Amino acid sequence: MIKTNTAQFNLDLSRIVEKAKGNGVRVVKATSLALEAGVKTATPADTGAARNRWSIGLNAMDNAEYPADKSGQGATARNVGKLSQFRMGDAVFITNNIPYIYKLEYGLYGNPEGSANGPKTINGYSTQAPGGFVRITYQNVLSQIPRIVAGATK
Repeated sequence: MIKTNTAQFNLDLSRIVEKAKGNGVRVVKATSLALEAGVKTATPADTGAARNRWSIGLNAMDNAEYPADKSGQGATARNVGKLSQFRMGDAVFITNNIPYIYKLEYGLYGNPEGSANGPKTINGYSTQAPGGFVRITYQNVLSQIPRIVAGATK
C-alpha cells in the first residue's frame, strides 16, 4: 500500500467541509474525483491494466479486478457512478490492487525490460513516472483545495 499523510488530509478535509457552508458533499466528491483522475492519468500505462484498476469504494475498498483500459475511461465512469452514492459520513477509499502498483510508484523493478520503444525502466523506475505519481498527485490536489471549495460553494 502506498501511504501518504492521510490522517492530516482527513483533518484538513473535515475543516474544509465545515467551511463549505452546507456543500460538504460536493467538496468531498470534487476532491475525491480530482485525486482519482489525477492519479489515474499520471499512472504509467503500458497495457492500461494499472490505470484501469484505480477504484473508488465507499466505506470499504473495492478489490475487484478490472480489465486493461489504457484510456482509463472505464475507471472514470465506474468511479463517478460510485461517488454519486456518497453521503456525508461515508469514508472514500481510492485504491489500486494491481500487484505491481507499489513498484510503479517507488521503483524497485529488477532488470529493466526492453521494448521496441526502448527500456520501460531506468534503474528500476518507470520511464513514464520516474518520480512516482501518487505522492505527486496528492500534493497537487492539496494545493487545489481552495479552488475546489470555491467551486463547490457557488
